[in-house]
Amino acid sequence: MIRVLIICSAGITSSMIADELNQSSEGKYIVTNMNISLALKEYWKYQLILVAPQVKFLYEKIEVLALEHNIHHQLLDFDKYNTKSVKDIVDSTVTEIEQKVMHICFIKDKHTGYLPNLFMNKLVSELEKNDVVCMSHIEVFSDDVFNNNFDIYLIEPKLMFYVKENDKVWIIRTQEYQSLIVSPTIERILSFPKDVENKYL
Repeated sequence: MIRVLIICSAGITSSMIADELNQSSEGKYIVTNMNISLALKEYWKYQLILVAPQVKFLYEKIEVLALEHNIHHQLLDFDKYNTKSVKDIVDSTVTEIEQKVMHICFIKDKHTGYLPNLFMNKLVSELEKNDVVCMSHIEVFSDDVFNNNFDIYLIEPKLMFYVKENDKVWIIRTQEYQSLIVSPTIERILSFPKDVENKYL
């Protein structure tokens, strides 16, 4: 899910806009509003930053920080500081971001417990530090599990005899999986071209 931040002053208007956008986001994004001091500590967690017109003086500073982290950002004009205009900006930007999002599906055995969640949470967290926007999914292995067009499928080690590796289907090594070592997977993801054809399908 894409995270959107509205930086404001008092937060009255931005809170109303954020609430209305979240109600109509259809799960594509979540909007949060913050005051300046908190936003300067938390901004790096977001993929889109909108600066309210009341804090226009802050925009140059935010722009520098956003560029350092490859974060989409925009200054809102007073005449566009309403739910409809902000929604148009958010929808178009989210569509652009989604085209760059890496969709990763972890395939697990039906009897597996919480380890896939721990592994994927750590993987996503580390990918975000490398400026990779990622949406993760965890699915139970089945005959049709590869029918969804994810960019990458990560396979639990115990399924290695049931799944054949290819460019988009990767079996996680047992030691890496059990020890939550995600660095080898991250290195592979960072060098992965998104347009690889899914040979498994």
